[in-house]
Amino acid sequence: MRTLALSVAVALLVGTAAVAGAQPVSAVKLQLKEKNGKQKLLFLSKDKTLVAPAVGGPNDPRDVGAELTLCASNGNSASFAFVAGNWSANAAGTLYKYKVKGKPAGPKVAQLKSGKTLKVVGGAVGLSVNGTLGAVGVRMTMGSLVQCTRFMSAKKDVTGQYDARNAAAPADCSSVTLGCSSAMGAFVH
Repeated sequence: MRTLALSVAVALLVGTAAVAGAQPVSAVKLQLKEKNGKQKLLFLSKDKTLVAPAVGGPNDPRDVGAELTLCASNGNSASFAFVAGNWSANAAGTLYKYKVKGKPAGPKVAQLKSGKTLKVVGGAVGLSVNGTLGAVGVRMTMGSLVQCTRFMSAKKDVTGQYDARNAAAPADCSSVTLGCSSAMGAFVH
């Protein structure tokens, strides 16, 4: 029994060694749109392995904020900051919500519900959609807690619009796996 537990622990460690505290997840959709100067971002995962950080713990986004990173295979990348003061949580620590009033240049709302959903909606896409993007990696970071996915193809990848569906969980959350270059692109607040 001890050998089985050790084998499982080693397998989990090897699978996420590239990023400590990483949880690769599947995702339902990623939409990036730009038309007539208006932009829209929508990311949705309904993976059962999504983890909400412990309330008051070192990864609580109400204390440490969060960051969403998008990396396209065409070399394009962007990161969005989620300010700590805009997060709220339920008492059980299973649901975190992020909300910004007005029209922010970045994420407007986000929701992370343990074992259920991770959703981000924003008024900026961060990536240039003036051509095709190819595969796009998505990484959400809260302290040392990292959850990621990669959309390998899109049902629509044209100038002004990227619409991808049903991403499988990647092997790990490393920059190499997600297609992120070491020199990251724009940082959007």
